This record gives sequence, C-alpha cells and structure tokens, in this order.
Amino acid sequence: MFFFQCTKLKRLMKYGRTLICENEGCEATFTTALGYLTHQKICGVKEEDREKFTCEICDKVYMSSVGLKYHMQAKHTQVNIIIH
Repeated sequence: MFFFQCTKLKRLMKYGRTLICENEGCEATFTTALGYLTHQKICGVKEEDREKFTCEICDKVYMSSVGLKYHMQAKHTQVNIIIH
C-alpha cells in the first residue's frame, strides 16, 4: 500500500504539484512524496502519543527514525585514528 501511494504521489509531483496536508488546521506543504507520507503518519497525533527515537549516546530525542539516523551520521560518526 505504501509503495502504491508513494508512486501515485510521485506522478502528481512530476507535473509540478506541491502536496498539501489535508488535515484540518494543518497547512504543511511538501515537495517530496516521502515527506508527505511521513508527515501523514504523525499529523493530528498528540506529541506524547507519538513514537520517539532516542540517541543512545547523547539522549537527544527524535520524532522519526530518519531524524535519528541523520543525527547519528552527523554528530557521532568517529574516525578512528591509530597512532603508533
């Protein structure tokens, strides 16, 4: 189902369409199908009821696994240098 929705939305966007959240009171707009679909999973859900993703290194909390993954790559990627 997710793949079908994403493909359909990508076709709409190919023709220059911007996706707009249809939930009442939300005015979010999106330029990618994935961004729109990700937003739809959390729009209208109370923050305390949303799934949270916590960094095990610094305890920073993210609202998506993608956000946590980006954080891990940007902030906690270490280059191991061995000095002899």
